[in-house]
Amino acid sequence: MLTIVIPAYNHEHYVIEGLEAACAVDLPGTEIIIVDDGSTDATRQKIEQFLQEKNPGNVTFVVKENGGVVSSLALGLERAKTEFIYFVASDDILCCEGITACIHQLEGQPDAMFCIGGGVSFTSDDPESNTPVYGELHERFFSMSASSRERALYLNYPQPILLQSTVFRRAGLKEVGGWDSRIILDDYSMFIKMFTKFPLLNHNFLYSPVQIVVRYRQHGEKKKKNVSRQFFI
Repeated sequence: MLTIVIPAYNHEHYVIEGLEAACAVDLPGTEIIIVDDGSTDATRQKIEQFLQEKNPGNVTFVVKENGGVVSSLALGLERAKTEFIYFVASDDILCCEGITACIHQLEGQPDAMFCIGGGVSFTSDDPESNTPVYGELHERFFSMSASSRERALYLNYPQPILLQSTVFRRAGLKEVGGWDSRIILDDYSMFIKMFTKFPLLNHNFLYSPVQIVVRYRQHGEKKKKNVSRQFFI
């Protein structure tokens, strides 16, 4: 039913918390693919120790040379065989109930290729302070006509829209050709493709912000993308 792909790079302090959350997902046929992108800290060793101690039968661990997050996402998509696929960074924490709810909504809407659920951001210093990721700007953007959103994709794109709050049909990602290895931004470039190919809310895609899919960790290593960089992509 579901493949969870976890790209990991130099997240030795966070990766086990995220991996434990993924292993707690109890949907039938869930597979987990964690891809270490040539980490130079103890990320790989911590994952290997976790797998040795817990021995989860549904986890595949892939170690590769550093190539960037897009290469890890592409590898996860290539290896996935299930109908649904979900991507989460190794420093974020997925929420099983939200993922399950998004899958059920997609099952009820066969033409929908992805479901954007809700997310909350937090910091490691204050993990109990959860701030909603999506707001009024996102609501307006998702509700636009296809032609209006096509223009807004480049100049009025609400930040962020998270891969890790979204459950995809694998067929939809395959239909748009997956990730382009020449482009380093993972989320923005993919959502351009998905909103262009599947533009109709409540038909081609779903938006369900009440279903919290991810707790999105904010720390110094994450930097907001600027509009000019998005435009030139």
